[in-house]
Amino acid sequence: FAASSSCDEEIIENGAYYPERKIIKMYENSWSGGEKMLFAVWNWDGDKLKTIDYYNYKGEIDYTEYYIYNEDGRIGFVNCPELEEMIKYEYDGNKLSKAFYYEKGSMETEYDFVYEGNKISEIGYTMSENDVKKDSKRMSFDPVSIILPKHDLVKIEKMARKNNLRKDEEIRSPIKLEWNEDNISKMSVEITFENIKAGMSMEYKYDGMINPFMNILTLYPEETLNFECSKNNVTEIITTEFIGNEEENMSNSYTTFISYTYNGKYPLTMDVDGEIIYFEYE
Repeated sequence: FAASSSCDEEIIENGAYYPERKIIKMYENSWSGGEKMLFAVWNWDGDKLKTIDYYNYKGEIDYTEYYIYNEDGRIGFVNCPELEEMIKYEYDGNKLSKAFYYEKGSMETEYDFVYEGNKISEIGYTMSENDVKKDSKRMSFDPVSIILPKHDLVKIEKMARKNNLRKDEEIRSPIKLEWNEDNISKMSVEITFENIKAGMSMEYKYDGMINPFMNILTLYPEETLNFECSKNNVTEIITTEFIGNEEENMSNSYTTFISYTYNGKYPLTMDVDGEIIYFEYE
């Protein structure tokens, strides 16, 4: 859901996922000691992505994500019956405005998208009390997060609220976004509870090639937002976590490097510390 140009007057094509080159298969080598294995098949109906089938190490389909479109051709729902999970996206004109994540028929998280000009600057989210108290057992089946370290900004919120939860309290904390032209340069969240502050930030660097995922919308937007919004491919992630008060502070920072091989301007492989994703296009 990024603008197709850095110009502020350019219309944003939120959820209009119509890439010039369509992914049809993805392989990875992390499950079997370097052996290349199929893990996702992308099924298209003309220009529209209809389903993604995810495979286990036995070569069997474990889960399928279904992409359902609104009348204007934007993604309105992503549904995974096997996981009993679904997300609904709503728009205000050309801009993504809200998303509602459901699990087992119950609405667990609401997202609100705030803009500066044509770019998302903040994502507010409200979690149900049930979603805060439970530990998520879900795996992420988004196209890119299956290989990347799990940078879950929401875990900071859950940590804070588990220690200081009131039943009548609205649970809300924004994820803030910063941009460098058409790429997200930083995502961060900070929580204050009692006299303690805790937070996480992720800074990104990019190549100059085409991101084949730009404008796709997934089941878990807070986990892969930078891949869905940005024009280019992430090559470096600097993650910083901190917690502390006026007397004592603790922080931890680490860097994840991502390298690619290309066919023209599109990635053929994506390498994260020896774990490789292979892309096959139509």
